[in-house]
Amino acid sequence: MLKARGIAHRLDHGRGVWMISVPAEWAEAATAELLAYEVENEGWVKEIIPDPAPGAGTGALAFALVLVAVFLLEFHGVGGVGSPGSPGGLAWGPAGEVRAQALIDGEWWRALTGLTLHTGIPHLVSNLVFGALFGVLVALAHGPGVGWLVILVAGGSGNVLAASLAVASDDPMKRAVGASTAVFAAIGILVGSEFRRRGNLRQGRFMRIVPVLAGLVFLAELGVGGERTDVVAHVTGFAAGIPFGALLAALPLGSLRHPTTQTICALVALALLTGAWWRALL
Repeated sequence: MLKARGIAHRLDHGRGVWMISVPAEWAEAATAELLAYEVENEGWVKEIIPDPAPGAGTGALAFALVLVAVFLLEFHGVGGVGSPGSPGGLAWGPAGEVRAQALIDGEWWRALTGLTLHTGIPHLVSNLVFGALFGVLVALAHGPGVGWLVILVAGGSGNVLAASLAVASDDPMKRAVGASTAVFAAIGILVGSEFRRRGNLRQGRFMRIVPVLAGLVFLAELGVGGERTDVVAHVTGFAAGIPFGALLAALPLGSLRHPTTQTICALVALALLTGAWWRALL
């Protein structure tokens, strides 16, 4: 700044303090320039990039274990899909899949249980890979407990939105399964949190919307192809994640990343999913 104005100066550091020294004849001009800089930047938050939150890998591992466990129970465990006569009489697929009309009529658990069901190994592997990838990114920014709880809630919200649209468009019998709604919710969370963060910084309008554009690219590349792709659920998951991400970016980082907060949120996520399956299989 002073250099750009042609004001001779020197930076000195001592006792933990940086000092700017200028020749006596430049003192008045340097002071005016520094005051003008302070006025110009008043109210803007300085960009501080926090260290990645610990435990992101653990959260991704827990996510993978849940999906694999439900898959094994669904197809090879007690009472596989469509086999109510097997031991225990538990038909995991019919009990937990997203059924649009049933969900809207009050079977809330389907919004969450449907996220853990898959039609086969390729479907499962795809969601494991992309879910872990984007889930880790959310966890690195907000911590694994908070991150995966918000992904679960946003993914469930995406399923509710998709079911509402299906019923409104005279398709009440629509059914859906898969973690992809939560995967795109994670992308939406990243977009929302980064958009909110950049809104607090002195950046141009284009730089502020870059996260939104990047999210739309991911949605277009990963969410609209394939014959059996549920485009509506992908879009609603993405849309549901954005406000959750913006909310996370508005919360105090220290409180958000506190180990107690992370532990409580992880337990709440586990309780929600367990409770949803408990209710589905009653």
